[in-house]
Amino acid sequence: IPNEFLDKLAKKENLKEVEVEAHGSMEIGRLVYGSSIESIKVVGATYSMDPMHMQFFVDALTFNLGCPLKVLDIQPLLGYDSWKPLMLALRSNSQIEVLRVSFVGNTDEEKNMAVCELARVLECNTSL
Repeated sequence: IPNEFLDKLAKKENLKEVEVEAHGSMEIGRLVYGSSIESIKVVGATYSMDPMHMQFFVDALTFNLGCPLKVLDIQPLLGYDSWKPLMLALRSNSQIEVLRVSFVGNTDEEKNMAVCELARVLECNTSL
């Protein structure tokens, strides 16, 4: 999905929910800057987020604290390289009230670290 289209969605004043089916990486962080978007849902079996797009998304969640986003639903499996920065951002984002994400780990160590990261989010973020 082109960035220009995501920017247009983010600028819609009455748009509350966005669901995108992604087959490649995109800057979904652009939607976080929307003035009215309360729910973002990403679906797609082949979705994999480029590290730069994930960083943009994490920055948007971390620094755009006035956003109305309350529901974040990322259905495709996230690897640890995407999971960890997302969990770090969610520790300080108190707007999100509903979180649905899936993780796939390559090793038992990654799986254990992912569970620990999620536990830290639940400790730090009182809105979840």
